[in-house]
Amino acid sequence: MIKHSLIGGFTSLIRSFWLSVTAISVLTVSLASVAFVASVSTVVGFSLRKFDQQISVLVYFKEDTNNDKIDSFITDLEEQNYVKNVDFIDGQEAKEDLANSSNTASDLLEKLDGTEEELFLEYVDITPVDSESYTKVVDFVRSDDYTESIDEVRDQQAFINKLQSIYKWTNIAGLILIFIFAIISILVMVNILRITIFHRKNEIEIMRLVGATNNYIRGPFIMEGFYYNLIASIIVTCIFLPMVFLLLPTLKDWLQIDSSQNTNILIGQLYLSLGMTIFAGSIVGIITAFLATRRHLKL
Repeated sequence: MIKHSLIGGFTSLIRSFWLSVTAISVLTVSLASVAFVASVSTVVGFSLRKFDQQISVLVYFKEDTNNDKIDSFITDLEEQNYVKNVDFIDGQEAKEDLANSSNTASDLLEKLDGTEEELFLEYVDITPVDSESYTKVVDFVRSDDYTESIDEVRDQQAFINKLQSIYKWTNIAGLILIFIFAIISILVMVNILRITIFHRKNEIEIMRLVGATNNYIRGPFIMEGFYYNLIASIIVTCIFLPMVFLLLPTLKDWLQIDSSQNTNILIGQLYLSLGMTIFAGSIVGIITAFLATRRHLKL
């Protein structure tokens, strides 16, 4: 029976060639759209997780702040469960960091030496546990308890909020698109299978008269629906894979990926999102074909 379903589904696919082209085209557009949204969500999610390892809050102290207040501030920070690490940088170390950061900074320091007073304030570099804890750290260091000692707080809260907003709305848009294209795909497949069944009603009646089982009659139609999704998945894969490698250098620059391990992780996540999209599309196709044949064949 399996052989009959495989051959019968392929034969029906060829027999109704233009109907098959229509169904495959709609499914290809649907799968490609869902794969694109899933890829965007994957990239933004990857950037958020990578950003978790790099984000920090810099707190600069006033020149007249004594060491006891700084030590007390650091101790209070280290007691917070949303703080991962706290590093204290004194004025001389800050100057050395600036001098080693770039040639331009080194030239600037040479011009300042002996001509102007060096204004390198002591500061604390605070690393939150993750981006979700970032707001808590910023609120803590900006509290009224430390305003007398702190000269400036440098944070990236606006950028984090923007990135999280993009991730949130990308997921929402993705779910909406998945729902819309799933409905469109289901309607197209149901109607095409209904047309196919109508054109083969005489053949179906003959099979019933000679004692064919329900599964024997239904099998080729279910396989036809599976072939639609299989061919659409192959087309989407042939489009998706070259685009990944084409856009990979741009993604690496935008995400500042500096290691092959992180690159492989990103590629793996993109492949996983594509695979899950294709798998989900295939399952929906098979279930739709099963329900459509059950209704229109009245089995």
